[in-house]
This record gives sequence, structure tokens and C-alpha cells, in this order.
Amino acid sequence: PYQSKLGAGPGMYPRWLSGLSIGVALLYIWQSCTVQVFRIGDCFPGRRALSNVAEVFISCVVFLLLLNTVGFIVAGSLLLFIMFVRHYRLAHAVALSIGITLICYLIFKVCFSVPLP
Repeated sequence: PYQSKLGAGPGMYPRWLSGLSIGVALLYIWQSCTVQVFRIGDCFPGRRALSNVAEVFISCVVFLLLLNTVGFIVAGSLLLFIMFVRHYRLAHAVALSIGITLICYLIFKVCFSVPLP
């Protein structure tokens, strides 16, 4: 209801906020079509940025597929290794991935007492 006996009802604020949001969205669409004209090719990432996005997506999928099978430490280390191997030397990538995973495991297991797979 829009109003109740005591004043504003539970439907008042969502209705006004959604109306305000629609108004701001229409204003932004009008502004982007008239003032800030851009080419559609400028919206998409380049080859390097697209490979970074694919790297993150693939590593997350690998993590999800392996988590229940091999556990958090192995899956987390592999996730971080996939992320680090392009930017660090091999030894540093292995050390960082295992070290960060073990630190996260210890924080969640010991400090928070949260069971991890």
C-alpha cells in the first residue's frame, strides 16, 4: 500500500525511488546519445584486455571444477598460479600461489573457524 494509517506505507519509497531511477536513467541515455557520442568499437576491450578477462574466467572455472575434488589448497593454488604465471617468473608464481593460499586457509580455518573443502 502507498499509505497506511500512520503515514507513508511500504510501497511509497520503492515507487518514488524507482521513478527517480528511471528519470535519471532516461536523462543519462539522452545525454550519451547527444553529448557524448562514441563509436561502438570503443566499448569493447582490445586483445590484451580480452586475454586478461579470459584468463580470469578460465581460472575461476578451473577452481570451481576442482574445489570439491582436490580441496581448497590445491584448487586455490592452481587458481593463483594461472593468474600469476604470465606476470611473474615460474618460481615466484609457484611460491606466491602456494603461500597466499596457505595464508588464506589458515586465516579461515584457525582465526574464523570456518570449514573449507
